[in-house]
Amino acid sequence: MSRRQRRAPKGKTVSPARRQAAAVIDKRERLVAEIAAIRKLGHGSELTVKAERLLTRWWARANWEARERLISAAEWLVRLEYNRGVHP
Repeated sequence: MSRRQRRAPKGKTVSPARRQAAAVIDKRERLVAEIAAIRKLGHGSELTVKAERLLTRWWARANWEARERLISAAEWLVRLEYNRGVHP
C-alpha cells in the first residue's frame, strides 16, 4: 500500500482516469514480461525488438491515449511472434 492510499480519507474512490492509467501500466508490465520470456527462450526476433522499443523508448514521450495505442501495437507484434510458433 502506498502512502497516498493510506492517507486518502475513507469513502473516497479512485478516479476513473487513475483506474485507466493503472490498467494501462498493468498491461505494459505484462507485455514486457512476455517479451522477456520470449527472449529468455532464445526466440526473440525483430518483432519482439520493435514491441519492446514501443514500450520503452516511445513510452516516456507519449500521453495516456498514445500509450494505449502503443500497447495495442506491441500486443499485435507479440501475437505475430506467437504465430511464428514461439510459446513461452
